[in-house]
Amino acid sequence: MAVKQFKRKHLSAGDCEALSQTREGLSSLTQPLLPRQTSRDVNSGLYPRHRTKKPQRGYQNRITEYFKIQIHPTPCTGNMSRSHEVKDEDFADGEFFDEEEACSFLEGEVDTVPDPRPPAASRKRPRFSKGAGRCGEQGRVGKQPFLESLPRCPLELGETEPEIEDVEIDPIPDACFGLLGIPSWQEPQGHIDQIPNELLREIFALLPISDLYQDLSLVCHRWRDIIHDPQFIPWKKLYHQYLMKESQARGTVLGTLHRYGITKDEDRCVLGFVRRNACAWLVWMPWAYIFLRLFFSPQFVTHLSQNCHVGSSGSSLCCLMAAIVLFSGGVDDIQKLIACLRRTTSTFSLLVVTELLYHMATLLHAMRETGIHISNRIHYNIFYSLYLLENSNHCTAMINAEIKYPGIKLTHEQQRILNHEIVPGQVMKIMAFAGTGKTLTLIKYSEKWSRLKFLYVAFNKSIVQQAKQVFPTNVTCKTFHGLAYEGVGKDYRKNGNLHNGKVTSYAVSFVLQNCPGQSRFIRAKTVVKTLEAFVASADESISVEHTPIWCRNTKGEQVLVAAEEKRIIVEEAQRIWDTMKTLNRSKQAPYKITHDGYLKLWQLKKPSLSKYDAVFVDEAQDCTPAIMDIVLSQTCGVILVGDPHQQIYSFRGAVNALFEVPHTHIFYLTKVRLERKGERTFTENENSGLEKILDIWKLLQPRDVKLEIKNPFIRKWVEKGGYAGLRDYVKKSEDMELEIKMAIVEKYKIQIPELVKRISDCHVMNHDLDYVLSTVHKAKGLEFDTVQIGDDFPKIPAARHNLPRLPDFSLEMIPEDDWNLLYVAVTRAKRRLVIPKFLSYLLTLAGEYFLQPELTSEVLKEGVAWCSVPQCFNTVPAESILTMKKTPFTYSNGTKDRDGHLCHACVLKRLGPVTWLTISPHLMQEMEDTNEPLELPHNVAILFHLF
Repeated sequence: MAVKQFKRKHLSAGDCEALSQTREGLSSLTQPLLPRQTSRDVNSGLYPRHRTKKPQRGYQNRITEYFKIQIHPTPCTGNMSRSHEVKDEDFADGEFFDEEEACSFLEGEVDTVPDPRPPAASRKRPRFSKGAGRCGEQGRVGKQPFLESLPRCPLELGETEPEIEDVEIDPIPDACFGLLGIPSWQEPQGHIDQIPNELLREIFALLPISDLYQDLSLVCHRWRDIIHDPQFIPWKKLYHQYLMKESQARGTVLGTLHRYGITKDEDRCVLGFVRRNACAWLVWMPWAYIFLRLFFSPQFVTHLSQNCHVGSSGSSLCCLMAAIVLFSGGVDDIQKLIACLRRTTSTFSLLVVTELLYHMATLLHAMRETGIHISNRIHYNIFYSLYLLENSNHCTAMINAEIKYPGIKLTHEQQRILNHEIVPGQVMKIMAFAGTGKTLTLIKYSEKWSRLKFLYVAFNKSIVQQAKQVFPTNVTCKTFHGLAYEGVGKDYRKNGNLHNGKVTSYAVSFVLQNCPGQSRFIRAKTVVKTLEAFVASADESISVEHTPIWCRNTKGEQVLVAAEEKRIIVEEAQRIWDTMKTLNRSKQAPYKITHDGYLKLWQLKKPSLSKYDAVFVDEAQDCTPAIMDIVLSQTCGVILVGDPHQQIYSFRGAVNALFEVPHTHIFYLTKVRLERKGERTFTENENSGLEKILDIWKLLQPRDVKLEIKNPFIRKWVEKGGYAGLRDYVKKSEDMELEIKMAIVEKYKIQIPELVKRISDCHVMNHDLDYVLSTVHKAKGLEFDTVQIGDDFPKIPAARHNLPRLPDFSLEMIPEDDWNLLYVAVTRAKRRLVIPKFLSYLLTLAGEYFLQPELTSEVLKEGVAWCSVPQCFNTVPAESILTMKKTPFTYSNGTKDRDGHLCHACVLKRLGPVTWLTISPHLMQEMEDTNEPLELPHNVAILFHLF
């Protein structure tokens, strides 16, 4: 009697392993949307099946009753997985993508269609071992599908094939593959080990590179092999290797740039970037071979110019993506591009999309480093879009899950910090950029490890006052000077020998004993600088190393300090320091100890903070060597927190501890948080000191007016030369604070009393304020909705394309601390930043000119379009594809930029090689090149006119 053939096949683990090594098995994972090459119905098995049996009324079955699980011994299982090994072909080690081989058949005619299988797929069929039970058949016969050709286990004597309705079905795998665990009463039904490598590659590709190498590669050998596979996310790896300045990665990237003509000397290097981008697609996309001849034909450049704005044709696909990236206005444009490529009808996997973006990010970053004038915004748009993509759904497991944080969702970076328990002897660094929630992280860290006792120390008193209100009870908040005051400073306060301000050159000049051959003010200035350098250092005594290298002579010229001068300076400084240390009361200001002075004495006494388990050091980038000596000498754990770009106290001897101090662990906070409310603030570079400004103005008035001067230091100059004497002192002593205040007085003159009164009348308590007038140093650590930048920062006199016309200007002339001050100022704004004109010039150094592309056909609908640049008389040619338009911009002083369209000759000066994507070369040659008039600051314009 003929037995009815059983149609449903069960695969063992070995069968699945063998199937995954074949092209047919891989295609369902790597190319799920491609139809199988078969004459049968490709949707077989997907249609609904109507059952004849009806369930009993009034009874609800359990889900396990739908699957009649019966276990039968089978001779086909055994150790079949070992017999189904497939020998992998060797891949040459070298460049990640050998585009020359991928495009090698371009030179001739392409008459045949190449095999579009993925490059990582094996070319050999699985071979079944004879020892695998009775499954000894190999391969498949004719066109019989692979699943149908698998051998069937023999039936026991008297056993018949089951009907379809009685077929045993394996349990449904766990949807999370066991990652989230299962209840104690449930039988395990799936595990992450059952996920095939191809799917793991797709998952791993979406994780940050740090997680892949620091966490996932340590889980098991299988995951490690996937992550370290050269064919896995090669451009993502290459991008980060290039950022780390690895020599092999730099050689690979620079070689690619040179091979495609993406160099500084090539005017049309951006076309080479598009060409390289098109070729990279051919490696990832098996069906892209049909575009090869088109993109590398002699008419490639002409075709690109004509079709960069066409999105419907498949032949412009590569050009379209490159054009979108190059002309993207912001991160949202790249996110929209990613969303389009991830649509259900798209054949792109997310792994391919991220690799394409990393490929472009690598080349764009290298182009900037090699001197190609291209906007840094383009690279940033890709970088931050990838960052959001990789971190949007990222989650880090929590330790001590019973601790809850209601109302606040921590980022994975913050959660990773909380998972690390600090122990004695460890030095942990947290590199926290502006607005990333470093204070919140420290608060939650102290809540998480509530059994530990923490000491929070900072340099700024206002920050500590705010910290006392938000930190839990197991944290003690102090300033470094507060700790030193309790240990040393209070004794000097009792004896009346504490100086509330700082030692001035003017006061020191009256106690000097050795001043031959040099101005008393100049000698006093060098002594004060020596004392400041000593109290900020970790040294135990004053030496020549603390003396300044340069000083100004009586003519105002910078000269080297001679060796004999340094010896005299050390002697004078040591004598003043020895007098300061005594508790004897002194009437002379230079002999009274300063706040930095008793902090130095406390450091020399080697204080112990052993009653704390760990020390939080906030704003670690501004700590002096003396402070770091105190912190690092402790036996408890140390957590250094700060932003290396916010170092603004180097003039006080501060060093960037985030770079200088060795660490045992390091973490990063890069994701910006915008939860706190703020007001509008005005930031100025230096402390205005309204009362002192008013006193300086009074000193400027005739003596017969007899105005009352409150400041004792300013009042002294009434009998010592008046305003001219003060000016001479400021020049010789290099007192920048007084010099700025005098500049304000000289600028506003008779308006000073009225301005001071108006500002003073507007002063209110913090809870009633609408505007905050603050210095950068005072605003540090705070955030506001709107920030308006003052006009007293270092200025860039002109835009980047006009700087060659000012050969005397150099960026090296501006100190690094001034750049950090500007960074702190602009990062106080959360939503709106009002900038002065010079800041827009600074942005042009990064290639940002606020130009937006528009279709020329739309621009010319209203008639001829003239160039909006002054003294440029070019028009926009109708044959061009795109035309750039200046975005309207209003500055802090109320002035506005001229908006309008720019001719392509003016665009070329600003955007560089990107311009060649908008116009053909012959049209560019017909345009006249003109120099626009320079809008220089008044003082710079005078010097430029004279010299």
